[in-house]
Order: sequence, then C-alpha cells, then structure tokens
Amino acid sequence: MYVIINGGIELKRQLSENFQALEFACSHCGQLKISMELINKLQEFRNWVGKPIHINSGYRCPLHSVEIGSKRTSEHCLGNAADIRIDSTMNMYQMFTKLITIFPRVGMYHTHDGRGFIHVDTKKDQLFWINDRVNGTGKYIYFRTIPKLEEYIANTKTNWKALVM
Repeated sequence: MYVIINGGIELKRQLSENFQALEFACSHCGQLKISMELINKLQEFRNWVGKPIHINSGYRCPLHSVEIGSKRTSEHCLGNAADIRIDSTMNMYQMFTKLITIFPRVGMYHTHDGRGFIHVDTKKDQLFWINDRVNGTGKYIYFRTIPKLEEYIANTKTNWKALVM
C-alpha cells in the first residue's frame, strides 16, 4: 500500500509513531508517494535504535531525480527508498548490520570526514553497496553477500567500521 499526497496540509499526516509524511516528501515539488512497507520497516529500525532518524531523501519526483543525476526509475521515484542518518556518534557499520536484517537492499555512503549516511529500500533482490565520496572515486561497489563486502572494506583506505552517521 502506498500513501500519495500532493502537498498541503496532508503532509502533516502521521504515517507511523515517529514519522510524518512531510519527512518523505520530494524537496523539489512537495509531492509524496511512499510505501507503507518502507515506513513500517523504518519504524522497526527506529524502535531498535531508540533515537530520531533523519530522512535525507525519501520520495523524489522524476524531474528532481533527473536533476540530481539519478534515474526516473529509481526506488526513490517509486516511493520505496529513503536515505537516512542519525545525528549522533552512532557507528554507521553497526547500523548497517542491523538494517540488513530489516531491508533487502542497503547502501553505505562516506560523504565527509568520518561521517556518512545509509540508503535503504524495499526492492526484493538482495543487494548491498558502498560509495566512498571522500577517499574513493565516488563509484558504487556492489555486493550480493556480506562476507564479500567485509572482505572488500577490510582492504580500503576508509575505515568503514569507524564511520558515524
């Protein structure tokens, strides 16, 4: 089931105990299409972490997605994805290892010195990735299994297990 809102007062609608529609609306146009499966999984994670989760990006209208260099068919455009962070010194890799038990697809991004964010989505094919925008090329490195991801990050310049969200 999806919630679809075209802006206005409806964006104040509570989607779960800790999330409002406004947090997931497109920053370009204010519209929203969001999967309740995504919301419920994020609420499960929120309950586990016990701290507020900030939504960097939820739904993206196709125009906004193209403007930022992504695709019109991204999981954000379909209402199935969110980029999240936690304002704290919580270990990003620890959060990642919890999120992979909830979501089929999880990506870690190193965006500035010692910090990053995590992408989650509900697309059914299991996939994990990293994107190092500080010490790497900013290219996506994909993995189908966690052991392969761990083997890769053990041999990179970035200490992925020391990053915070």
